[in-house]
Amino acid sequence: PEMIGEEAMQAWRREGTMSWPDGAGVPTPVHWGFVEDAAQHAPHPAPSCPILVLHGRQDETVPIESSRDYVAAHPNARLVEYDDDHRLLSSAEAIFTQIEGFFWG
Repeated sequence: PEMIGEEAMQAWRREGTMSWPDGAGVPTPVHWGFVEDAAQHAPHPAPSCPILVLHGRQDETVPIESSRDYVAAHPNARLVEYDDDHRLLSSAEAIFTQIEGFFWG
């Protein structure tokens, strides 16, 4: 509701699906069951393992503040910010380096 508003949420429930852009930006129908399933899980899981969060500062889909807040609340999490959008395509090489270091030191 914070991202799309209560009216859009009600329409999604009523109509059963809402189109959201997929990884390539193509509008794809997402079933209301996605929302129902998400409601069954903790909104901010706290795994005991180390967490690496990669986020673009220009992300218009998921506000970067959400990742900053998550990392601030989880001492085993580390955030790496990129000057990029939601898809992080221009940061692919730097992301690979981060992932490589995270998993293989």
